[in-house]
Formats: sequence, structure tokens, C-alpha cells
Amino acid sequence: APAMPSASVLNLLRQRALPHVDFKNPAEVLASLNVRFPTYDHNGLYFTMWYGVYDTTTRNLSYGTAGHGPAILVPADKHETQPLGMSAMMIGMMPDQSYEVAQITVPPGSTLFVFSDGAYEIVTKDGERWELENFLPLLMAPSVPDVTEPERVYRAITQVVKPGPLDDDLSLMALTFP
Repeated sequence: APAMPSASVLNLLRQRALPHVDFKNPAEVLASLNVRFPTYDHNGLYFTMWYGVYDTTTRNLSYGTAGHGPAILVPADKHETQPLGMSAMMIGMMPDQSYEVAQITVPPGSTLFVFSDGAYEIVTKDGERWELENFLPLLMAPSVPDVTEPERVYRAITQVVKPGPLDDDLSLMALTFP
């Protein structure tokens, strides 16, 4: 059931089909989606979202969140992680919800990781339940030749997670800025 609203949202964003919305403004996009996908019209379903807009000229990344965990920006030297997110209500929960926008200048060679909570809310082989802080070191690990960053991180997760299928869905995207 949750796949249908996500497909609808994806199509609305691809086609820029939200009327009177500046797609360069994350707060406007999130607020418009919130109005169009109320939980009472969608069998109680809601969704979370991280939305960002990158300006290639200024290297400025504007972003907003709606109940989603932060994206993580990792500089080229991989010496730290910087969370990009803020606390906000999920899409569809409250009709008049407003959303905030934050901005950051992205240093050259940085990688932005956007992922679902299934990437870090795992149970390890030792029975330990991970949180975000347990996952962050995986993002700073060295790159592996001929392996994409999402694949490298996924392989690292599979090395620590308990045997069997993952308990939650896992989505992971990595964007490296020239």
C-alpha cells in the first residue's frame, strides 16, 4: 500500500505538477505535498521526506525535511560527518504544517548520503540494536575501487547485521559533488 503514494509523489515531482510551487524552495514543496496527501484520504498512511535543491553555480544546497532523518554530508577527506536535517512533522499528519529550509555550501568532493532508517536501525550479529551514531562510521570508511558508495555501505551493513533478511526496508543514495 505505501508504494502507491510514493509513486504518485515521484510523478508529481518529476513533472513539477504542484501548482503555485517554487520547486527550488523545499519548504513550499513539502507544504504542498502535505496538503495533497492527508492521512485521512490515504487510509491513515503518511510519509517522510528529505528534499534538497543544489545550485551548481554557488555550490549552495537548500534542504528541508518532513519527519525524515537527516541526510549526511561527508567531506572528500572523510574526516567527519555533518547531519543535514531538522525536526518536522511527517507529510499528511497535520493539514496546516509549515516546513523550514536550511542551507549549506557544499565543499568540492563531498558526498551526500540520503537513506532510510532501515540503513541504521538494525540488530547486529551480537544482538546490539544500532542507532544513527553506530552507522555514521560506515560513511567515513575508505572508498573501494570499482564499487559505488551505496554498494560499499550496503556491504558494510551486511557484515554486521544479524543473519537473515533485514527487518526494515533500506534505501540509500550517495551523491558526490565535483
